[in-house]
Amino acid sequence: MSVKIRLRTVGKRKQHSYRIVAIESRNPRNGKYLEQLGWYNPRSKELQIDEEGIKKWQEKGAILTDAVKALMKRWNASASKAEEVSDVEGADNLHSKVTGGST
Repeated sequence: MSVKIRLRTVGKRKQHSYRIVAIESRNPRNGKYLEQLGWYNPRSKELQIDEEGIKKWQEKGAILTDAVKALMKRWNASASKAEEVSDVEGADNLHSKVTGGST
């Protein structure tokens, strides 16, 4: 049986949030899952992904759904932006110089 990594809905009516789970493809959307790999709240745009867990399941043959692929792209883009900002030496001082603030 094939395993998919897909979204599982949780939360109140009209206030959904999602869990990223590894689940057998024949199980229903909110059925029993094998492992929780992250979560996404579309209202606040918060996203948390266990990259190591997803890689582990992909090595075992799990397939990502289109929605999870899109979230992974967003996660990787935000991670690379965070690295760029931390790589700039003295980034805090740069901001204060540009805006005219004091440090």
